[in-house]
Amino acid sequence: MNHRVILASVILSGAKDPFSPVILSGAKDPFSPVILRRSRRILSLPFCSILASVTLLAACVTTESKNVVAGPVKMSPAAVPVIEDPLAPAVLERDAMARLDDMGPQGLAMKNNANQRKAFIEDLRRTRALAIEAVKAGVDKDLVFTQRLEAQREHLLATMYVDSVLKSKTTEAALRKYFKNNRAAFAKHQRSAFHIVTKEESAARAAISALREPGVNLETLVEEFAPSEPEGAKSGDLGTFSRGQMLKPLEDAVFSTNVGQVYPEPVKTEFGWHAILVTGDIPPKPVKFEDVRDQVEQKYRSDLHRQIVAKSMIR
Repeated sequence: MNHRVILASVILSGAKDPFSPVILSGAKDPFSPVILRRSRRILSLPFCSILASVTLLAACVTTESKNVVAGPVKMSPAAVPVIEDPLAPAVLERDAMARLDDMGPQGLAMKNNANQRKAFIEDLRRTRALAIEAVKAGVDKDLVFTQRLEAQREHLLATMYVDSVLKSKTTEAALRKYFKNNRAAFAKHQRSAFHIVTKEESAARAAISALREPGVNLETLVEEFAPSEPEGAKSGDLGTFSRGQMLKPLEDAVFSTNVGQVYPEPVKTEFGWHAILVTGDIPPKPVKFEDVRDQVEQKYRSDLHRQIVAKSMIR
């Protein structure tokens, strides 16, 4: 059948755009039953009507051909779907850099290290290649996979929600207000202490009694009550420290006891049993916000995180 007759039949049969890429590229079979039925209806019309349609169509084609170079119809770039190769070097590097950006300071350090950056991209290439094979094998349809994927989804949603709230509420004004309300927590109150570490609680109790004796030689007590200390432990002077620098049980005992006094009970830690004598105190000094800003932000975000979690649990 002459192509102009076919085009005329398409026009008269109700097609919206006879010059669309779909029609011209042959996506619709002109010999399909639907098109043939439409053609039969058209050919049953008076010949003059068909001739007029074909003449009109030919005139349109002739007019357009003055400005169009003969050849295959080309779709605009926006209409052509771009399918990128997930294993292409440029794609791998782009995606790897995006992931490193999400990792914060650690990711930035890896980006700036050529060897680490190269290793990260290579690891992504291996993982992605295996993932592609897994999809081909239907692993993504497996029940265990979907369950684990849902678990990861929940974790990611929770993490991103908390991060978004922390980001929106961590303002300079909020940090300064938090510092003003908790100024004492950032003052450097320091203590010094001496301790004896034993394997048994009974030995620590005996050391506590000995530490209370006036004028006692502390080093002699160490030799007497801790001849063989627990692994990783070392009896003696603990030096000067502030809160947050010592094991919590030791810190609580030292800061709750007056200078020159012995904590009344043995303190249990992962290293053993401790008999503790508080030897000194350095009162807290006034601090400026600018000097402890990083500490303020860390503690503020930690407290805010707990509040967010607690609020989410209320039902």
